[in-house]
Amino acid sequence: MQAYPTEAIIQQQEQLNYLTPPLPFEDAYIKVRDKEQRVFNITQIKQLPSVPPTYPHYKEWQMRATTANRFISYINKQKTGNLLDLGAGNGWFSHLIAKQCPSLSVTGIDINETELQQAVQAFQKSNLDFVYGDIFEAAFHPQIFQYITINSVLQYFPDPNLLLQRLFELLSPNGEIHILDSPFYHTHQIPAAQQRSSTYYTQMGVPEMAQYYHHLNWNLLQNYPHQILYQPNKFVNKVASKLGKISSPFPWIKIVKQ
Repeated sequence: MQAYPTEAIIQQQEQLNYLTPPLPFEDAYIKVRDKEQRVFNITQIKQLPSVPPTYPHYKEWQMRATTANRFISYINKQKTGNLLDLGAGNGWFSHLIAKQCPSLSVTGIDINETELQQAVQAFQKSNLDFVYGDIFEAAFHPQIFQYITINSVLQYFPDPNLLLQRLFELLSPNGEIHILDSPFYHTHQIPAAQQRSSTYYTQMGVPEMAQYYHHLNWNLLQNYPHQILYQPNKFVNKVASKLGKISSPFPWIKIVKQ
């Protein structure tokens, strides 16, 4: 079953379905990603999360591969169902899940037209669909998803509580939200982190991007039944890195709808 009614599609462009009109976020985001050398061509996208050792962010992609494999090992033990990959970008994670878990129906959503158009060019599978849409406005069927992944993108939402409430509307009973590879801070750490982000984006020549990057407080989780399925350990990660095994410095958090 498609996760949204056909009449919810407001336009279609290059095989990409639009559920809401385009938003202004993308311009600043793509500028930063281009300057950071994170924009890939179609051939490169098809290889992700594998990148050559010469790539500037090689260790980061080793980390992301470890996170992806860890999640797929978990999700493969679950039953069939619908999965929403929120912030799908160029589609590599959505595709990996759809490929490794053929019993799942995967929908990747984002507000980044550039990368989503790459996603539909790079990946075609019968159990994989990419859509453009604002998650707060997109007309999905209610309670359609058993799983929702937020992989390295929660920090781009200004109000994570509001987002989680919206996602609960889309989750089936006992459905799961998985927050992957997003940094969380204690309250006293946030001002310094905000200053680092502002300085970074200013140096990148895209100071306006700072308004879209938010710093997550661990207190957020107090409101929700959750499990930390992976907690980074600096010492363990340092030893593993010396052995050539890169793990994420960020947690994996599961929130269950009750």
